[in-house]
Amino acid sequence: MSGTPKATVGVDFGTESARAILVDVGTGRELGTAVKRYASGVIDQHLPGHGATLAPDWALQDPDDYLDALGSTVRDVLAETGIDPSDVIGIGIDFTACTMLPVTKDGTPLCRIPELRADPHSWVKLWKHHAAQPEADLINETAETRVAQLNTALRTRVIIEQAKGFLAARHDIEPDEAFERLRRYSRNHHLVIHEVARQVVARELDLPG
Repeated sequence: MSGTPKATVGVDFGTESARAILVDVGTGRELGTAVKRYASGVIDQHLPGHGATLAPDWALQDPDDYLDALGSTVRDVLAETGIDPSDVIGIGIDFTACTMLPVTKDGTPLCRIPELRADPHSWVKLWKHHAAQPEADLINETAETRVAQLNTALRTRVIIEQAKGFLAARHDIEPDEAFERLRRYSRNHHLVIHEVARQVVARELDLPG
């Protein structure tokens, strides 16, 4: 390809395979493609090399399949087109969303560590891995409860602030004194403070001092 526009390669790592495309950077023309299926595919029954059965909704992958597919597809697309590797000036990759690869701090996949290979959590969790659905449901339920609590707290705060304003204006007192009257009446009459505030705002109750 000497003397001609350079090329770039893109590799898409999908659920079952990796797909490579070689493109002329000068024209955008597709020069060649290649596909490589992952040797382990989607791991949803047994871990490679281990007899333990995975629980329902597990969906894992082997990160070594990615490296194998990368090398294979790039070599194949170059062989198909006859392009000199030195004329390939860039490479881009993309993965399925939410695919998580646990690694050590130096980037080593945990599933490559012998003592961790039998632990399913050391492998890549694919986007379709749903074994954590009970935890996700708990998070959502907790969030809904917290939102409801926050909304209640916000409404309570709003009514108390309104009551403080009413009392401060009506009796020419500071907001802190208005709040103290609300608090004192609430304590003496065994009422929650936002109910006292509601009565003040509704003009059902006055707290002159």
